[in-house]
Amino acid sequence: MAFLILLVVGASASNSFKYYLTEHQGALEIWKGKFAPMGKKMVIALPGTPAPQTSKATYSAGDVYPLIFQYYIDKADALLDVPGIPDFEGIKKALQAALEYGSTNTLREIAYTRLDNIDRLILIYKADVAASRGSIDDLTSAIGLLKEADRLTTDTAQETLIAQKIEGHEAAIAVLLEEQAAAEQAEAEAITAETSNSESEVPPETGQTVAPDTSNH
Repeated sequence: MAFLILLVVGASASNSFKYYLTEHQGALEIWKGKFAPMGKKMVIALPGTPAPQTSKATYSAGDVYPLIFQYYIDKADALLDVPGIPDFEGIKKALQAALEYGSTNTLREIAYTRLDNIDRLILIYKADVAASRGSIDDLTSAIGLLKEADRLTTDTAQETLIAQKIEGHEAAIAVLLEEQAAAEQAEAEAITAETSNSESEVPPETGQTVAPDTSNH
């Protein structure tokens, strides 16, 4: 009895590591063996994904995971290429799903790099929105966001672009500070001039001197 149980468990474990590929209505379906001597369940359907050129009766996780990984990477790229503001949250979800099937360090590094790129784009977008408001506080906030974005890239062109944006915002802040200082000085001078005019318009106080009475009574 113990030997039979061992055979069943061994067969079940072996079956659970097997994957099967089928094409159905333009989608590549990936099936996985159940933890049972026989039977399988569908893991995912990948629309538009072609089957591997070399067909096999069964596949391993190392065969099918890269297919699922690439499907989610392509999905993220498609969302990024849409006109207008991209669906950043949707892109991040697709990349995080790809990470689950990153079976090698190389694949995981691809996903992590793209996630960093998305976070960088989000930070730059937020910085541009803040800078468009034009106040000193908003420009300062934009600079902080750009510095965060700069830490997420090692690309020289991107670093140069971010540095130029920061430099432009710092110059805008300097101009605003000069204008603010000039306005404060003009206001102070106006108050001083108004005070001086008010003092000059006050008439001097006049008094009458009463001559002593020297008449004899």
